[in-house]
Amino acid sequence: MKKSLLMTAAAVSLSISGAAWGCGDSDMQQHVGVIAAVDHSAGTFTIIDAETRQPIEFSADNATLKTISNNQSVQVHYGQDGSGQLRAKTVI
Repeated sequence: MKKSLLMTAAAVSLSISGAAWGCGDSDMQQHVGVIAAVDHSAGTFTIIDAETRQPIEFSADNATLKTISNNQSVQVHYGQDGSGQLRAKTVI
């Protein structure tokens, strides 16, 4: 019984940690990809999503934009502002 509970807990833990790296899970609100463009004047950057291979544009503050560059692999945690624009919270 103990062994069964331990195996179940381990399986659940692995499935949750694996989901955190996915691109399409809307509850996680993150995307993984490669930076295709950084537009400092517009306050945005675009990635090519690793899962869908489609471009996704995010707005970001100047401090974040200064730390990223084209062809950089990133994981973007984001939210949406009132207009529906994706707003980068963290870029790793």
